[in-house]
Amino acid sequence: PSSSIEANPTLLLPGIGKLSVLGGIERDLSKHGETSINNTEVSASHESISLLENANANLTYGTAISGVIPTNEETQKRDRLQGVLVLTPGLTLVLSELPIPTTLMYIFSAQKNFHEYTVNAEGNANISSRFTHRGVIEIRPLSWLGISMDYRYRDARTYEGFERQGFIWNQEIAFSPNEQWTIALGHTNEASALAKNGQDSNIKAFDQKSSTFYLETAYQF
Repeated sequence: PSSSIEANPTLLLPGIGKLSVLGGIERDLSKHGETSINNTEVSASHESISLLENANANLTYGTAISGVIPTNEETQKRDRLQGVLVLTPGLTLVLSELPIPTTLMYIFSAQKNFHEYTVNAEGNANISSRFTHRGVIEIRPLSWLGISMDYRYRDARTYEGFERQGFIWNQEIAFSPNEQWTIALGHTNEASALAKNGQDSNIKAFDQKSSTFYLETAYQF
């Protein structure tokens, strides 16, 4: 179990896009309360481009470029990470006239990592690049209630050219008492996409060994 606090200051540039920084600290409750600084993410995104807009649907396209600064001590010492660059284009379809308003998203990301060494301090291969396909569906039965499912399939390659497939499957219920405050209860399963034999699928919504439940709250100033 762990707890964390994150800050995400954002600068809005009207007619252009936005710049943001995401950082935080995490406390591992299973290790005598050890506290660590998370890696810091800096991102820039342009204002969404409308591809389709009518009374029933709104389709938009957006792109973000982000970088990760290795401010986490464990990442520095174990993985010898020097930085990360990510390009993230995506499509968002809002179906507001359905009986239950629904949002569908497809996001693709191309990530390049930079490490001092090709293997980490534990002898495991560091990841050189990663490509992620992400699909999200969110429904809003009520204006203050959102239910979402977020699935990501990741295809990574080591510096030696070996492939690593993984997935993240997340389900979340979010309550918004007002426009600034959100409370979310969710579950996520993150693991290898393949079983230990390297052939059978390991993709599942829930797994007793790798699943995590979380409760989080966010406030926007």
